[in-house]
Formats: sequence, C-alpha cells, structure tokens
Amino acid sequence: MAKGGGGAVASDSGANDQAVLAKNYSIMCKSLGIKQNEGVVEVINGEAPPDHVAVDSLLGPVGARALVEALMARQEGLTGAAYQLLTTIRLWRSNLGEEGVRAIADLLLDTFKRKLEPNSVDISYLQLMDCNVTVAGCGFLSRVLQSGGNAALVTLNLDHNDQIGTAGLRALTEGLCTNVTLRRLSLAYCEIDAEAGRAVKNLLLTYNSALEELNLKGNRLSGKALLGFARALGKNAMLKSLDLSNNDIGPDKEALQALCEALKVNKTLLQLKLQENHIGDDGAKMLTDSGVFDKKDGNTTLKEFVVDVKLQTEVFDSLMRAGGGGGKKGGKKKGKK
Repeated sequence: MAKGGGGAVASDSGANDQAVLAKNYSIMCKSLGIKQNEGVVEVINGEAPPDHVAVDSLLGPVGARALVEALMARQEGLTGAAYQLLTTIRLWRSNLGEEGVRAIADLLLDTFKRKLEPNSVDISYLQLMDCNVTVAGCGFLSRVLQSGGNAALVTLNLDHNDQIGTAGLRALTEGLCTNVTLRRLSLAYCEIDAEAGRAVKNLLLTYNSALEELNLKGNRLSGKALLGFARALGKNAMLKSLDLSNNDIGPDKEALQALCEALKVNKTLLQLKLQENHIGDDGAKMLTDSGVFDKKDGNTTLKEFVVDVKLQTEVFDSLMRAGGGGGKKGGKKKGKK
C-alpha cells in the first residue's frame, strides 16, 4: 500500500485493529502534548471494534487533531492503516473551534482522496453539537462537501453553535449547492437571522440535491427570510421535512401568503413544523383561507403540519378541518440544551 500523507505505511494487517488504533491515539496525544480524552479511550477500548465515536466532553482543537490522525494513520511513527469501520462521529460540547473543525474536515476530505483504496474512512453521520463551530469552520466543511469532495456524508448536524449565524450558513451553502449526497442538514439554534433568505433559497434550488430533511428550528429567520425562500420551496422536488419552528415569523401576511403559494405547488414535502412562531389567529386564518389545505384542490401530500399551540381552539380546529395534512398543535418551547 502507498504511504499516508505523513509517511506512515498503510498495511492491511493493522486495519480495523482496536489495539493499533489505541496505540496510534496514544502516540498522537503524546506527540501533541495533551492527555488522552477519557471518552475517546473508552470508545476505542470497547468490547467490539467501534463503528462510532460519541464524546460529550472537552476535546479541544488539538484533541480533535489527535483523534483524526489516529484514525487516518498517516503520520510518521504511526502503524497500520486507516481505521475503516468508523461511520459515525458525534461530539457534544467539545470546543473544537476553527482548527478542530478543520481536522474533522481533513478526515472527510481524506475519505475522498482515498476512495479508490481499500483503507478509506467513510463517515456518513457527523454531529458537532455546541462545539464552538465558527463561520471559518463552516467554510472548511463547505469546501469538503462541494462537488468533487466527500460523497459519503449523509447527515450533518451542527445544532447549538451560535457562532455560525447567517454568515456560516452562507459559507455552508457554497459547498452544498453542488453536493448531491447529503440527505439531512440540521442547524437548530445557530443564530441564523432574517438575512438568510437567499442562502436557504439557494440550498432549496440546488440541482440534483439529495437533501430530504432541513432543520432550522430556534433561529431568528422572521417573515423576511421566509419570504426570501418560500418560492424556492415551491420549486423544490426533494425535501420531505422542514422545521421552521421558533423563528419569530409572526403574523407576517406577505410571508405566510408566499408560504401558502409554495405549498400549493410543492408535491414532496411531508412534514412542516411552524409552531412557536406566534402567527396568531389572523395568520392561521390566512392559512385556512388560502385553499392550500383544500382536500380537493390543495396540497394532498403534506402529512404533518404543526402549528402554534396558542391559537384559539376554534381557529385551530378550522385549520385542521381544512385539511391540515394531519397537522397538530405544537408543544411548549424548549430552551437550548
């Protein structure tokens, strides 16, 4: 086998060997001058060879680099080959910062570079929740996910990273607008604001997109952003689930009307969450009067439509009688984890 980027010989004898992975992780931590993360050590030394890493502790940017290099086994002094069994990475409150996310992005990019080799690491699920992911970090991920980059990742969850904001979403969409494999994207509670309309629109209009689930819960989109991407939702033919709950949309007549028009022509969306947006009785009445839930001429594919729990009962019932796609009242607002 060919040498890795740092000079380690990738021999098949060390591929998927827990002991080799543990040794490489220990070597990398020592080389970088940090202690081994107890959570990572526990995963590596589990009863069976791990197919996922789930860590809820401070890993830090250097710790992330140590883990990635141990998995890829490409640095001088490491043994064996890239650890092939890993498919899932879930990090919570790990304070990755820019360099930690860069390390994760390197792992995803390395998957593409070595996709024709038998020792690639194919990560299909990546969750970096409350990990101090920044705009720059989104840029690193974006470059990996663009056409010609990583094609293995199916789910990307970046919830509760409040430094992402609209600028981070824009950075991500630059790469995702040419991505044809990602199916689930979650950016809940990421401080995305009213200026995000165009970025969401571009994402929804991506040619050959595979995106089926988009979670934007708990941001600050407002009616302005919704108005900016509503028409694109009408043209989208892939998305099945859209969560816009808790986004300060309010009883914005123009935005809600645009949403209704989009739902009239969209034939693929199965679930739409709109609760905790304070659309009020006037907004709800607009939905019922629009004809979008008319059982004969309206949207017949939407199966779940979740509206505000604070609507008057008769207004809520009216909306549901209009069709509502099997809709229901939303629950109480949940705070950040």
